[in-house]
Amino acid sequence: MSVAASGKFGGAMVFSSSKGRPYVRQLVTPTNPNTAAQQGVRANMEGLNKLWAEMSPENKATWETRAKQFNVSTWNAFVKVNQKDFANGMGDQRTDPAETSTPPSIPTTIVDSVEGRQVTVTCHEPATGDTFGVMLWISQTTGFTPGSGNLKKLVPGSGTPGTVLTFVVAGLEPGEYFYILKGFDYAGDFGTTSAQGSFTIA
Repeated sequence: MSVAASGKFGGAMVFSSSKGRPYVRQLVTPTNPNTAAQQGVRANMEGLNKLWAEMSPENKATWETRAKQFNVSTWNAFVKVNQKDFANGMGDQRTDPAETSTPPSIPTTIVDSVEGRQVTVTCHEPATGDTFGVMLWISQTTGFTPGSGNLKKLVPGSGTPGTVLTFVVAGLEPGEYFYILKGFDYAGDFGTTSAQGSFTIA
């Protein structure tokens, strides 16, 4: 097999490339690929995909300098910076450098409904502030602190206050759950946290 190939080989090696250079590494399978922290990272990653898809070409272009610094694409620069900030308790920023913006007010008219092992939470987009997105955190501990280990969904803001935003989380085990919502602005700064809600999976 050529080193320039891409993919797994024999369940032991991975052939790929980085920054235009081919490499081979040992295939490593995590002992637990679905920890709470990993779920949070994936939830933010899913949200970053949606945020990027809805961003203007002008906003995407602001990531070119950072992309050259990292020697990656603008998309990868956007993800790299925001995943690092997310791990440090921040929301996602739209442009690089971050633009001046106003953190959103509290999400309103919050409703939850359960069907089987799935919960659907809806809210109205904050009435004031610059809402880049709204995050949903869920925990089985009341009064919990939101963080990367309990983030479940990120929904982009529409730019129109009062718009209904919908969060769907599936695969929940039976038990009582608590949740909060909080929006963040274009600079990645969080706004006001909602009151804690709760639901039960039978």
